[in-house]
Formats: sequence, C-alpha cells, structure tokens
Amino acid sequence: LLVSEVGAYPLGRSVVGLLDWDPKSYTSLAITANAPWTLRVLDVSSARQVWSTATGTGDDVVVVNAPGSVATVSNHGAGYFSIWSRTASGELDLVASEVGVYWGVVPITAPALLQITSDGAWQIDIG
Repeated sequence: LLVSEVGAYPLGRSVVGLLDWDPKSYTSLAITANAPWTLRVLDVSSARQVWSTATGTGDDVVVVNAPGSVATVSNHGAGYFSIWSRTASGELDLVASEVGVYWGVVPITAPALLQITSDGAWQIDIG
C-alpha cells in the first residue's frame, strides 16, 4: 500500500518495493479514486539526496549520504508518521511510527534510503 488517503492527497513520493526490495517484480499498480489523479514513476536515483539533515512536508523519499548511528527526528503533523530505512547492505528498519506530533532520538544506520510518511512538516538530523 503506497498511499492511503481520504480526501485530497497532496503531492508526495513513495518507494515501490521498499519492504520486499524487489521493485522489478511489480508489473502493475491498482489505483482507486473518485477524482482525477496523476502518477509519475521515477527511478530511485531521482530521490532527493541529502547529507546530515533532511526536511520536508508530507510523504517523501530521501537518500541520506552522511554516516551516522542516531537521528533526532521531529514531526509536526496530526496523522500517521513513519520513517522506514533501507541501508546499502539491505537492512530494513522501521525507525519511527507514531500518530501526531513527535520528537525523539532514534537509532538509525546511515547512509540509507528513507521513506517518510507524514501529513505535516518533518525534520531528520543524522548525528
């Protein structure tokens, strides 16, 4: 499930195959909507590249290039907030999973590909 939203969904990015890490195995997507929509399929190399700090609003995919083992994370949304991390060695970790406003220090292995789900502004500082 890449996106699940009631009402308008603002612009966002999601990774196909993040949890099973085999995006080439996907041959189709099922979309259910009652209003016009747009889908763009991009290669993971088009993900935003950041170093020690990533900021954004809404769902996004970022590649954190700085090495690190902890991150200070904040979220200013009211809904579900999560960060999935996939390291270069293939390790998958659910770094954060909360509802509403969140602030915390979490273990993280970077560099990594991060999938952020949020309905508000967020920030990740790798330290």
